Amino acid sequence: MHNSDENLTGLYKSLGNLQYDFRNKNLSLLICSFLKGSTVLDIGSGGGHLLAHARNKGFHITGIEPNQQLLELSKQHYGFNSEIQNLPAEKVTEIKNKFDNITIIDVLEHIEDDVMLISNLKSLLSGNGRVVILVPHHPALYGKRDKNIGHYRRYSQKELFNKLKICGFKIIQWRTWNMIGVLPYWWAEKINKKEINSDVRTKQGGLNSFFDIWFKFVENNLSLGWGLSLICVAEPL
Repeated sequence: MHNSDENLTGLYKSLGNLQYDFRNKNLSLLICSFLKGSTVLDIGSGGGHLLAHARNKGFHITGIEPNQQLLELSKQHYGFNSEIQNLPAEKVTEIKNKFDNITIIDVLEHIEDDVMLISNLKSLLSGNGRVVILVPHHPALYGKRDKNIGHYRRYSQKELFNKLKICGFKIIQWRTWNMIGVLPYWWAEKINKKEINSDVRTKQGGLNSFFDIWFKFVENNLSLGWGLSLICVAEPL
């Protein structure tokens, strides 16, 4: 296992399930609000948080995840079995079904040839299917944390849109997310020169409760034009 894989596994293990992780809990709520139809393919399912939420919403779920330890973690937390296959994103075309939704959340930045992956998605979509993508925003913020968990890049809006258009997709909607995290991330990575600490995401108490409320009622309802993440919903031309 590469160091970046070990770091990513350690992050997911430390975050646990969604009970206290205000970031992934509220992100799963938001991403599911973009879904339509009845089927979802999640590429890079990680600890299984998004698929668990989609399942609770009544969607028929399928996932792929290359990291065996994260696959086991999703089974431990959510009882997944055959729903998630041990497969890298680059081999997604081995999945033969078609889906109303394909989600790629915190994944595209880990793929060296991201254009090839985006191109491969069209053959997996149903007639009116869509992709929902979330990537780290602002290339200028690229730093130690990105390197440690295996990010090739952070995206500008222009770069992501251009790559989607090159691959034959039209943008349905887009928005930024996690405005409140920009300043702490910038300070940690660019001024303090240390990887930002993710422990606050699961510590119980007043600060965690504040962030949970902030994401639920502010970030998930308003696109504030500035954020650590960029979300894009696209459909084939």
